[in-house]
Amino acid sequence: MSVFPLETIPSITKYPTFSNRIDTIAIMAEILTETKTGLKKTRIICKYNLSYKQLELYIKTLLEQKLLARKSDEKGREKFVTTTKGNNFVKNFQALQALMLEKIVQPFTQLQIS
Repeated sequence: MSVFPLETIPSITKYPTFSNRIDTIAIMAEILTETKTGLKKTRIICKYNLSYKQLELYIKTLLEQKLLARKSDEKGREKFVTTTKGNNFVKNFQALQALMLEKIVQPFTQLQIS
């Protein structure tokens, strides 16, 4: 698997610029984790302290990437549910986080205190 700078990936760069791409990916992974059972927009806004504009941007991105799907509950209210592709994204993101944490923590655990 090749690694490309984020700026070269068309699906990322066609959206408005986010302030910090790593935070953006982390927030997307969190949203996908929470929407496994289905959540309404209001609940997502409250949980992550997002503005409506920010939420719309995240939802648009996740829907276009087919990481999130729109569903209706029994009362016809709109909910968002994580897709299989979205679940795979979350698993890969968590694996990357674990790998990065291991690389950051490991040098400190190897220090010998005299």
